Order: sequence, then structure tokens, then C-alpha cells
Amino acid sequence: MKSKHDVRREIRLKRESLTEEEKVRRSLLVAARVLELLEKEEQVYVYIDLEKEAGTRDLITRLWENGIRVAAPRVEGKELRFYEIRSEEELTAGFHGIPEPKLGCMEAAWPQAPVIVPGVAFDPKGGRTGYGGGYYDRFLQREPEHRIIGYCFQFQIYEEGLEMESHDRIMDVVVTDERIYEKRGNSYESGRNRSESESSFKSSGKYGTE
Repeated sequence: MKSKHDVRREIRLKRESLTEEEKVRRSLLVAARVLELLEKEEQVYVYIDLEKEAGTRDLITRLWENGIRVAAPRVEGKELRFYEIRSEEELTAGFHGIPEPKLGCMEAAWPQAPVIVPGVAFDPKGGRTGYGGGYYDRFLQREPEHRIIGYCFQFQIYEEGLEMESHDRIMDVVVTDERIYEKRGNSYESGRNRSESESSFKSSGKYGTE
């Protein structure tokens, strides 16, 4: 089994070859799949994507349009905290230039809300390799009640399995542009492929609605 360092390097090289057009196309497919899982939710915690990550802006827009409240993360020291955002205007450049909720946004206290989690790589059994900072690990240890949804492109699924440590949280669901991997009891099931034609999403190109 490859080390986390080797996996991060391998997947990052694959992501670097991704064009902006391809990122948008694939991100729309991931978002369409995740939205189906969130239809009955009232609140959702969602990360704001970095360049080359599976994009969340169209997902966030659709959640708002469907009346679902959204909270985004802000880095505070070594901790990650989520604050409700209602529009793009409530975001500002934060840690490493990543958009974060502005000061003045209300901290979310939604223990039953699912959390959409980024990562460098995932595996078919819900394993996750992050960026090495441990922010989501600490957040999930602090708030373990949440349902955790990994959000990524299919090429980020590491079929061989990932090295896991005792503090690593197994995802409840992992969603890609091609499949859904879902935990059922003590096992994981992989859903069917989804063709591009099945997605009704179109990119809005920004957060919020016109």
C-alpha cells in the first residue's frame, strides 16, 4: 500500500492535467448526484473549492434555490468552523486565499447537517486522504454526529485502498462524477455509472442566483 505522501503526489499530478472546462463539466455531474442525496435536508455544510478541486459553486447555488441553508468553513488557528452564508457577497479571501465566510456571519450549529468534505483521494470503502493539515479530522472529532459525504472526481478514487490511521474518519458516502459509494451497515456499495445526459445541471459560473 502506498504512503499518503505518494498518493497525494500521484493524485495531484492527475489534477494538474485537468482543464478548466473539464473541471466545470465534471463538477456539474458530481453536484447533480449529491443534490439528489440532499433533497430532504434543511441545512448542509459545504467546502469552497480550490483550483482543480471538484467545484461546489453550482451545488451551493442549487441548495440556495431549493431553500436549503448553507454553511461554509473558516480556518481559525488550527480549527475549522462553519458559518452560514446566504450569498457570494458573504465570502472573502481567507486562509491560503480560499474564500471564507466574512466576519459577522453567524456560526452554524447544525449537528444533524451533512458535511460535504474535500480530499486529495478517497477509496471505494470510504477512506480519505486529505491535504495533511488535519482540519477536517479535528472538526469531525469535535462534531462526530454529522453524516460525512466525500466529494471528488472519479480519478481521485484510489482503488487499491488508502492508508488509514486511528483518527481518520470513514466517509458515510463518497460521490464522484461517475459513481456513488455508500456505506450500508458494515460494507460499502458502489452505485451505477451515470452518463452526462442524465444531469440537468448547467453551470451558473458564480455563486448565488441572478
